[in-house]
Amino acid sequence: MRVLRFKCHCGRSGLVIGLICLICPWISASIGQEGRVYSLLSRLRCLSCRHQSIADSDSEFAHQIRDQVLAQVKLGVSDSVIEAGLHQEYGDFIRWQPPYRATTSLLWFLPVLLCLAFIYFGYR
Repeated sequence: MRVLRFKCHCGRSGLVIGLICLICPWISASIGQEGRVYSLLSRLRCLSCRHQSIADSDSEFAHQIRDQVLAQVKLGVSDSVIEAGLHQEYGDFIRWQPPYRATTSLLWFLPVLLCLAFIYFGYR
């Protein structure tokens, strides 16, 4: 009777990666932090470029904000606290999606009102 043996080529590399993650826990933690930082920076607008997120911009302002956000993430500050601090310092324009308020309600409903007016007066 013939016995079939399979060789697994990924066993050793998987073992090595697992040992590296056990020996160096900051590697896996930094990967999670990088994703969190990128997610946060992509929700913020670069004030000097105005058409790019801070994650995509190469301006000096974006580099300063990136360094500031990275330092706060390393200290363990939550995303909402970081965003609130930047919002307090730079205003609504730093966010890609500004919050809904009574003062900005016209901006949110003006496109709908214009479409309804166009339809009403267009068929008249």
